[in-house]
Amino acid sequence: MKKTLSLLFLLAIPVLIFLFLKIFGTNTYEVPYPFETGISGCDRHDDKVPELRLADGGVWKMPDKTYVVFGVLEAMKKEQNLRLVTELVRIQDAFYGTGTPLFVLLTSDGNGSYEQLCDDTGLEKSQRILLQADEEEMMNFLKCGISLIKKQGDPLTNLVLVDTEGRIRGVYDSTDAEETDRLILELKILRS
Repeated sequence: MKKTLSLLFLLAIPVLIFLFLKIFGTNTYEVPYPFETGISGCDRHDDKVPELRLADGGVWKMPDKTYVVFGVLEAMKKEQNLRLVTELVRIQDAFYGTGTPLFVLLTSDGNGSYEQLCDDTGLEKSQRILLQADEEEMMNFLKCGISLIKKQGDPLTNLVLVDTEGRIRGVYDSTDAEETDRLILELKILRS
């Protein structure tokens, strides 16, 4: 009888700890603002995504109340572009039926094959925007607008997550599946 009571007591301790933490504990994981005071080396002093002047003379502004994931499609980098769009499809599938984020793909050339690439990989037409800007404007936007490039010559394999208020919440390497998983997790945290 004494052994049975001891065993029940030992089994009850983890259950009581779990219940205590469940009732009184809180999970306060927050996604940081990596550029809250601005992007170093740029004239901006906040972390809001600015407007982008497009090649056709128009201006693109961040949509209100929408999570956005930025990526870059580069000319002559077919494998890199395929990998990037494939990772975007993974993100899209993770949020299937619950409101996929908007995917904004930037390019400096007007090659129509990007639309075909997105269609072939399954990136929803309603959840993507392809924007074309001239080379200089795009490089300035990538460096000082969304901090996608640190220095000239870096590969543009990163993705940038922007929250519903237009603030940058993270930069992720699209060639690393674990980084894409981190983007998905942080986006789920932001949406909860």
